[in-house]
Amino acid sequence: MFQQFLFIISLPIVLGMSSLLFFMKEQKRILLTGIIAIVLFLDLTGFISHLTGDYYPQLTLDNAGIYYDAYYVKKSDVLAVAWLSENVVNKELIVADLSGVVKMWVYGDIKAAGENFPSLTPKNAYVYQEVSNNKVVTMDNSILIYNSDGPFLDANKNLVYSNGTVSIYK
Repeated sequence: MFQQFLFIISLPIVLGMSSLLFFMKEQKRILLTGIIAIVLFLDLTGFISHLTGDYYPQLTLDNAGIYYDAYYVKKSDVLAVAWLSENVVNKELIVADLSGVVKMWVYGDIKAAGENFPSLTPKNAYVYQEVSNNKVVTMDNSILIYNSDGPFLDANKNLVYSNGTVSIYK
């Protein structure tokens, strides 16, 4: 919404910059106003941080990053959720990160626990693991991002399903 709003406020930005630079000749004022508007637009949309690499990839510019993994649902996610809903018996506990919990709730009506920390994962629980390097979990109403617990799961749990993008451990 913020980036869409930039198109609406671009005219007031240009008019305001033009009126602030009233003392310059018209040709230089138009050029400087245009340059400032373009630089602001590129910075506020995340394009400059994309080029310098000093911030997470923006969903609008990349098909990568934390927000891409959290919000974009791929076919492999839906297939993994379908497999879980068909193969989990007796309402066994399923653990996932925050984005996995939402995907399972929406696509499979599965109530999963969002506590995908290696030390908190119960021994008999299923673990829904996306291949992404970052895991998003909530703790005390705070969102935490940590590196994947794949090596821990490989060493301590059995892989029961994998489609290249999503792995499910038991």
